[in-house]
Amino acid sequence: FGLIRGMKTLVSQAVGAGRRDLVEAYRAAALQVALILGATTLAVGVVMAPLMLHLSATRAAGEATRTYFFVRNFGAPLWLVGAALRETRYGEGDARSPMVATLAANLVNIALATLFVFVLRLGVGGAAAATVIAQGVEAGVLWGLGRVRGWRARGATREHLLALWRIGL
Repeated sequence: FGLIRGMKTLVSQAVGAGRRDLVEAYRAAALQVALILGATTLAVGVVMAPLMLHLSATRAAGEATRTYFFVRNFGAPLWLVGAALRETRYGEGDARSPMVATLAANLVNIALATLFVFVLRLGVGGAAAATVIAQGVEAGVLWGLGRVRGWRARGATREHLLALWRIGL
């Protein structure tokens, strides 16, 4: 997450320099990093989920933790893509789009968590699934609002990725 947060600085500098091409390239670089880190996190999380059984005080707590961890893990790519898009919007001076996306995601999470946990009785897995779906909604709303405004994500090179790594690290 810290790596992707460096996007805000790079985009702010590009906007200040009047370089829309750099904004598009940095956005593309952040999305690439988000997808790679998200896929890596997902792969590691699938392997790590069973270990949750051994980190809890009771078997029941371990089962619940394992289930929640396993399901929430699928949201890692969505969460990181959303973070990349949000930080880009902040760097462009737009705090409204991320706020709208977060509000939409929270409303979806509340509705789905209520449905999954209390109506369908899916327990912690349902709560985790509601959060994963909400993370997808947040990323989708940010993507949609950006596309309406005509932005693109293209042109990332090795230099853009290295700049993101240097600032984010």
